[in-house]
Amino acid sequence: MIAAVVGVSSTISGAYEPAAASVASPTASLPVAAHDPAKPTAVVVLSNAGSQVTDVLAPYEVLATTKEFNVYAAAPVKQPVPLGGGLDLMPQLTLDELDQRMNGRSPEVIVVPAMPGARRDGALEQGLLGDWLKRHISGAGTVLSVCNGAEVLGEAGLLDGRRVTANWAGIDAFRKRYPNAQWMRWLRYVEDGNLISTAGVTSGVNGALRVVAKHLGEDADRDLALRIGYPDQRLDTSPEIAAQRLAINDAALYALMVGFGWGKNSIWGSPQRWVGEIELASVFDVYPGQVFAADVTTLSAAGPKAAITSRDGLTFIPGTAWTTPPPPIG
Repeated sequence: MIAAVVGVSSTISGAYEPAAASVASPTASLPVAAHDPAKPTAVVVLSNAGSQVTDVLAPYEVLATTKEFNVYAAAPVKQPVPLGGGLDLMPQLTLDELDQRMNGRSPEVIVVPAMPGARRDGALEQGLLGDWLKRHISGAGTVLSVCNGAEVLGEAGLLDGRRVTANWAGIDAFRKRYPNAQWMRWLRYVEDGNLISTAGVTSGVNGALRVVAKHLGEDADRDLALRIGYPDQRLDTSPEIAAQRLAINDAALYALMVGFGWGKNSIWGSPQRWVGEIELASVFDVYPGQVFAADVTTLSAAGPKAAITSRDGLTFIPGTAWTTPPPPIG
């Protein structure tokens, strides 16, 4: 089990390695939709040190699909954000640029994903990200903390007196580090005032659908869940999670997958223009992320570091040019 713990730390650290300095950041040509002041604004905040792929992409797609929000992905600096597994996301705006678009007002919705790279680099406790959150959290209509995004809010001192949840595996540690919060288990999401916090991974979809219900009406979230093909229709109350622990056989398999790297499959992914954000997350979270079952390499047929735009306007930077076909399987 010691080998597994060491493997988890090194694997997660490697997944959020900063983009190479040679990466050409296409900031000048980034597509950013015109701001509609008649619509509420939702922002997914990112750490340039790394943010968790499903925590970022799933709420973004849910909110963007409604067509009723101005939706942005914003970071302290307009440089590629590692999402894990070799996928980099270019922020649409810096936090300063977002403030300029909002004329200093707080966005109606702030989404805070887990930021493993920020924890590694000590960026949760200081700097532009924490300062920005402290200025805007109280003024936001809804704050959506996804998975261990609760850690980001905790480090900023924004959880005191709140009922909150997070990924089940982190709650015991968070309870010790942030004792003034009331930590809840067994729920996909917990609502406390303007804060909605969710459990791990896809529970962020439930939380984002709840945000839609709050801002657009109770029927809107059900219709949207059907449109995006989300199977969990228990949207009227905080749905319970039946199990939040690893069985012995699960723990043993997880330890082997993390502690020993040989024999893993290689997956060569070539994101196509207009790909769905949840579709991307389903590959880059499951295979190199949650179970460390494969090594994933992103490819671009358009040339080295050629940007790819997703269905809802996010810009991704693949890690490799597709100059030769991927090696045969087997």
